[in-house]
Amino acid sequence: MPHQEMTRNEFHEKPEESFSGRRDLDLISKDQAMPLVSIIVVNWNGLKHIDECLKSLLNQIYSNMEIILVDNCSEDGSVEFVRQNFSSVKIIMNDGNMGFAAAMNRGIMSASGELIASLNQNTVAEKNWLNKLVEVILRLGRYCRSIRKNLLFR
Repeated sequence: MPHQEMTRNEFHEKPEESFSGRRDLDLISKDQAMPLVSIIVVNWNGLKHIDECLKSLLNQIYSNMEIILVDNCSEDGSVEFVRQNFSSVKIIMNDGNMGFAAAMNRGIMSASGELIASLNQNTVAEKNWLNKLVEVILRLGRYCRSIRKNLLFR
């Protein structure tokens, strides 16, 4: 497995190889179904980071995704910024600061994806991040139990 470094919520992998040791372009074969992935980002006054975070998500190699921003009653203009600059992002507004877990659960309940990914607002995802996650799930999925999201978060 390649060397991995973690710095300020950024994932870097050297060299550009996948979990299985293959090059990134070989991660998901053309005949494999690309499941929809719902990426949920919980936000609370994250204007300082949200632009870079969402740009990194929209720059992913894996494109079958929806991005859901769950806002915990921000007062810094971050929601307005997302509305103006990221029209493809679905926004869920909470009436107050529910905390991370409750906000994440609310995002999961509104997600359409077969797969769910959670991300903090101050995270910058490398362009192959989602591709690698989906590859691992597709390869190891037969060893995992399938649990419906609506049963997990009641």
